[in-house]
Amino acid sequence: MIRRPPRSTPSNSSAASDVYKRQVVAMRAGEIRKALRIALTDCFVIAAAEHVKGRALFLRREKEMMKYGRVLEELPIAFLEEMKA
Repeated sequence: MIRRPPRSTPSNSSAASDVYKRQVVAMRAGEIRKALRIALTDCFVIAAAEHVKGRALFLRREKEMMKYGRVLEELPIAFLEEMKA
């Protein structure tokens, strides 16, 4: 018989942990949105990339991103258009 911990026991896969992780990403997305004034969906992509220690991948820099060049360089972002050889 497999013994399982009670449901109230916190674990990495618990529902409460998942909610907390989503809140962290959502809060970071809001911070990015406030600072950069770019599309909220783009902010969520960037925040999620930070959370998993990856890079957000976009096709190209859109007009709204152009004025934030230096700030964007500090974030984990890559643009396919700039990767072409």
